[in-house]
Order: sequence, then C-alpha cells, then structure tokens
Amino acid sequence: MDYKQYLAELTSRPIPKEMAFPESEYRRRVDRVRGFMDEKGLDVLLVTFIPNVCYMTGYQAFAADLHACMVLPRDGEPTLQVTELEIPGALLNGWVKDVRGVRWTAPDALSGELSGLLKERKLDGHGAGLETKRTWLAMEA
Repeated sequence: MDYKQYLAELTSRPIPKEMAFPESEYRRRVDRVRGFMDEKGLDVLLVTFIPNVCYMTGYQAFAADLHACMVLPRDGEPTLQVTELEIPGALLNGWVKDVRGVRWTAPDALSGELSGLLKERKLDGHGAGLETKRTWLAMEA
C-alpha cells in the first residue's frame, strides 16, 4: 500500500490520542517559539531537531535518526512531516492534525516533498528559519 493511501486510511476514522500533555501545553510552547519568530522576522520555521520536534508536537519518535520536520508558520496551523514508518506515532502521540509522510526509502525525494509542502502552504518565498542542529543539515549547507 502506498504511504499516502495508508495515511488516508489511518485518518479516515478518529484516532484516540495518547499524549503526554494536553494540547494546550503544546500550543503554549508553539506560541513561545512564535514570539522568537516575530523577533527575528521569520514567517516560517522548519524545526528538524527530533527532540525539539517532539517537544513542540508531542510526537514520540520511534527512530530518532529518521527525518522529521515541523513546518511552523507564524500564523496558522503547523504541519508535521515524518517518514512513512513514523506516521502512526505522529497521529497517536501528537496534536498536529496535518501529518505528511515521506518515503524513508527515497531520501532524495525529501527536499522535493518539503519544497512542495511549502509551496502548497504558500510559505515559499517568505522569511524562513531552518533549525540546523542536526549534523547532516550542517554538512549539506
């Protein structure tokens, strides 16, 4: 089954949440980060360091070395992009409603899918911040 089909099947019915904190706590954390974004003049922040993604979304990563990105616009709801293997955990433990999958077997497709997501959300061409704490991001820059 294609991961997009898999995601559609998983989200076709309510998923009981198993979150460590209430959604209001995660939204409070997001609001604090948005204050930082305002100070820096950022319209969108790409949060990619797994501990920070988990702290902001509630998502509990099964494999901390795989890709995860919280696309946090200054206004509006965030999007959580994870590898297809991590979709169930993102839906079960996280509060973010817009969860997107990425094929873990096609790492070259990642940048195209992230770029497409930013275009879809009309966040391309805006002041963007990229969290570069992950070593592989620093090496590619």
